[in-house]
Amino acid sequence: MSMNRSARRALLVDVGNSRVKWRVAGGDAEGVCPIDALSKGAPLAWHSLPEPDWVMISLVSTGDLREGLRRWCVDHWGKEPSFADSVTPVPGLRNAYADPGQLGVDRWLALVAARRLAEGPVVVVDCGTAITMDLLDEDGVFRGGMIVPGRSVFESAFRTRVPYLAAAAARAPAFPADNTADAIALGIQTAVVASLDRFVDNARALVGCAPAVRLTGGDGPWLDALWNGESTVHENLVLDGLSSLMELYD
Repeated sequence: MSMNRSARRALLVDVGNSRVKWRVAGGDAEGVCPIDALSKGAPLAWHSLPEPDWVMISLVSTGDLREGLRRWCVDHWGKEPSFADSVTPVPGLRNAYADPGQLGVDRWLALVAARRLAEGPVVVVDCGTAITMDLLDEDGVFRGGMIVPGRSVFESAFRTRVPYLAAAAARAPAFPADNTADAIALGIQTAVVASLDRFVDNARALVGCAPAVRLTGGDGPWLDALWNGESTVHENLVLDGLSSLMELYD
């Protein structure tokens, strides 16, 4: 990953599975838009941004989106963007995945941000289209993780496979549910919370103490309200991780 050490004003970009989140470090602009906005090369709001010194991008997919973003930045700002990866060394951290390059860069950046916030073992849960749960031990070693369907995937799976059932209720369902919409919502909530419970229990057994739990992503507040354990919600640990890399290499 090529780093420009003289950069001060950076555009940090998190391209997920369904949304694009961005923030100007050294400025006061930020935004979010559907990933479809990249069909035109970049979000419309970028056209009015002051030219950044540096563009850093976290991109979970490859291919056309990457090239489209690169071309837009070059054509409009004359800047080759830096694409973060999960294999470039980060001081104090080690990626112990069997194939480090296979780890999603968004997951790695969230761990980078979590380590900068505090030392000690931590479970980072990114609640998006998929829900990823990752364990970083006290030595800064990424021990591995777990991926489960996100809330929206559960809901869309029900609509696709059993369309004659009611859509999951948006409100918090009572236990036990007395109607189908609430029953589906309750099942989704219980599946996600039980997954987190099991992951944290197994992490505690592995590292020998209770890890901190940090939630991020669009459904982070939703899961925080449901889970009985102690956790901290962060708006976007992926962008925070990009910011940490900028500070390290600037």
